[in-house]
Amino acid sequence: MILNSKETEIIYRCPHCGASVISMVGIFTLNADMIKLKCDCGHSALTLEKMRGEKIKMKVPCLTCGGEHTFVISEKSFFDKKVLDVTCPYTGIEIAFIGGSDDCLKRLDESDRELEKMMEAAGLDSFDDFHNESGMTLTDPETDNLVRYMLEEFKADGCI
Repeated sequence: MILNSKETEIIYRCPHCGASVISMVGIFTLNADMIKLKCDCGHSALTLEKMRGEKIKMKVPCLTCGGEHTFVISEKSFFDKKVLDVTCPYTGIEIAFIGGSDDCLKRLDESDRELEKMMEAAGLDSFDDFHNESGMTLTDPETDNLVRYMLEEFKADGCI
């Protein structure tokens, strides 16, 4: 008897270098304690952890807000969906794709084009412009906006 292992592809973008990290995950591989899908640059990793009740906990590094988002997905959705888009809860931008290889690559290509248009509209010339000079990234966009506003106010008042 031959068993066909369920497999799914996972793609995420590294928030540090912008590269797409692509990996196949099988149901037998997922029975390990934790799986880390690391970017070649060594600065990010998506983690998967099997939970009770046929659930999978996934921690995804976020390209847009610089944080890490945790999602809990049913095994059925994880392995059986044609394509599952995982989005940043703050920006709504896709940060990962799970599903069949061809479908995931197609969604990645579409998402890349959308991201490129948004970068052009924001006046960003390259992915490196996502990082500020200090290398510090705030994990909450609302906090980032508030801090920027307060700095401008202090500057206008001559306090800095």
